[in-house]
Amino acid sequence: MSLQGMRHPAIARYKAGFDKEGHLLGFDTELSFDGGCSLDLSESVMELALLHSDNCYWIPNFHAYGCVVKTNRVSNTAFRGFGRPQSIQCIETVMERIAEGTGLPAAHVRELNLYHEGDRIPAGMVCE
Repeated sequence: MSLQGMRHPAIARYKAGFDKEGHLLGFDTELSFDGGCSLDLSESVMELALLHSDNCYWIPNFHAYGCVVKTNRVSNTAFRGFGRPQSIQCIETVMERIAEGTGLPAAHVRELNLYHEGDRIPAGMVCE
């Protein structure tokens, strides 16, 4: 019998605050990845997931935490996205929820919250 690891199954828990105009004011997320029975590349996958959990949105109050859990499943490994798809899915869900909560179109909410020149991303770099 042959077994192969896949993309890390993930659970994302978050809290987000926004105003009635659709601005995302705060985002606090906790990502949990199923690493399987061995660590493999799970730490690197989690690191990149956390670095990209803001996606392309400026969030004035941002906090992200992640952990890789060991389970009795086959070891999971890195795929093309290296953790980014899981974390980006979380923030895009937040954008959809803001749109639902404000009654604004989701595309408008996304555009409203995009990074602009001079904004500083959570990792400390400045957008040019």
